[in-house]
Amino acid sequence: MAAGLGRSQDMRRAFRTLAIATTASTVLLIAWGGVVRATGSGDGCPDWPTCFGSWVPRVEYHTLIEYFHRLLAVVSASLSIALAVVGAWSLARAHDEGHGHARAGVAGRPLVVQQPRHQARLVAPALLVR
Repeated sequence: MAAGLGRSQDMRRAFRTLAIATTASTVLLIAWGGVVRATGSGDGCPDWPTCFGSWVPRVEYHTLIEYFHRLLAVVSASLSIALAVVGAWSLARAHDEGHGHARAGVAGRPLVVQQPRHQARLVAPALLVR
């Protein structure tokens, strides 16, 4: 086996693993968002990015539910960024066609950046009313 072929397969394996992990973490994030909504825990941490002014949350029911949602969001965003980096690297090294999966991973990156901004606009007015 040629050295380049082995690297190509390693890159595909890394991309596939990251894509599966990113998808799973995003589905979990969405599902946990439903838990936050259903339990009324959206105000469990009244400020952002800290929680009651601290990086370590209080051990209270609604606070822990909301804080875990934030942690899942960080994991999901980090995996999405890693997926975009691996996809971009794969595209930069590609010499042939058929890299639609890598293009999709890179193209989705702006959405990962925009979603928290959109969410902050939804949450911030409620925080300012207090």
